[in-house]
Amino acid sequence: MKCKYRFSVEGRFFLDASVPIPTKDWIVEFVPSAGRVTHIEVTVPIPQAQDWPRITREPTPGVKLHIETNAHRLPWVQRELRSLQGLLAVFGFHSINLEHPSIEWIHETEEERDALPLQSFSTKRNPLPDHEIPPVSFDLAARAVMACDAATDVELPLNFFRRGMLDFHDRNYIEAIYDFFFVLENQYADGQFKKFAVLEAFSRSEELCSFVEQVITTPSVTLQHEASVQVEFNNSYGRMTVSEALNRVVELRGRLHHQTPKRRDNWHPEDQSRYEVDALFLQAVSHKVVFSLAGRYIWDKAVVSEYQALAIAYGHQPVVG
Repeated sequence: MKCKYRFSVEGRFFLDASVPIPTKDWIVEFVPSAGRVTHIEVTVPIPQAQDWPRITREPTPGVKLHIETNAHRLPWVQRELRSLQGLLAVFGFHSINLEHPSIEWIHETEEERDALPLQSFSTKRNPLPDHEIPPVSFDLAARAVMACDAATDVELPLNFFRRGMLDFHDRNYIEAIYDFFFVLENQYADGQFKKFAVLEAFSRSEELCSFVEQVITTPSVTLQHEASVQVEFNNSYGRMTVSEALNRVVELRGRLHHQTPKRRDNWHPEDQSRYEVDALFLQAVSHKVVFSLAGRYIWDKAVVSEYQALAIAYGHQPVVG
């Protein structure tokens, strides 16, 4: 039995030829389309039947079957592909989607074919459908337009938050942590940048401490959206005091700001999922910060009055959210 992992490739990387490449006991192949590499396939042998996929009946209500793919040797394949994309980066290679390969099992005998319960498997994350995204009240957008000139005073932290949301959407959690931390640093670090000075400045801010406490005691929906995330949050930030949480995010910022092979727990730029809960916590705290900043302008009395006058001029009832 063999197992073929198929990884999608991002970016525009072209090859003038492609043939299967044997390495160790598996085979690697670049899959091009009109010369552009769109996928990388890695075929590995599965000599033991215990490592084949299995399908069993699932007793949980609403779930018919439980699929065990076993993902034979996948961590080792992913480890080597990390090195591969790094080596090829000097030639313009972009990235390999290492987290969600499709899997195909290839039988080599008729007996294996008859015993194989599953021939292929794949997973992916689908974005929320457009119709499930609630629209923002027009009055908020209109008042944001009316306030944007005055709000240039705070557009820097607002845009750090926006960039953090973009990085989070792309699951670049380490980069998102940087952006969300800059929101806090911009507002509460008093110009300090060394660890202990920043931590002291953060601790002096009653507003920031209040926001952190709110996130710890009343986690946002994003911190509860997946069971694994909820469990990790409850076992980490959920058990911390405000002081401990601030110390953790400041220490994390410092650790991610430096890179050395001598550190035993050194971080890897491709190990983004390791920092998802940290990014979610900082997202929730920084959202409270920027919501407070934006509110000073969008709910300013003069801006509200200007919007109400505009609505009346267009013959509408001025509804203010």
